[in-house]
Amino acid sequence: MSKKRRTLKFSIADIQGSDTKLERILKDLRRRQEYNENLLFMGFNGERIETLLKEGLPIKNNDVFMATEAEIRNPVMHTRSQIFRYAEEHFIPAVAIYSGLKMKRVCSVGYEYEFINPDNKKDAMIVAYLLKYP
Repeated sequence: MSKKRRTLKFSIADIQGSDTKLERILKDLRRRQEYNENLLFMGFNGERIETLLKEGLPIKNNDVFMATEAEIRNPVMHTRSQIFRYAEEHFIPAVAIYSGLKMKRVCSVGYEYEFINPDNKKDAMIVAYLLKYP
């Protein structure tokens, strides 16, 4: 399966909260039949998308901060908007989607994950979205 890069364009009304951004991504994944309940989401610097598509991560690292859909949706969790907030700290905000079946949580109370097969990180990545704002 070739790794994909997609661009989602948002209007002024869309940029109010992380739920709207999450819903747009989930809608696209469902439409393309790529959605499942084991997805993990990671915000990143979109300027590094070529590295991500080639190597599976935008930086040289084995442990990464990710969140499940449920963690992003949970208003009590600190990850509610952190995935998108981190992405938006960059000139080109982006979110990568990974298979949760190919990752494992490093500790039970954090959001740090590592690759089950660190020699093939690219295999765990499903798609990367560049987020475009007005």
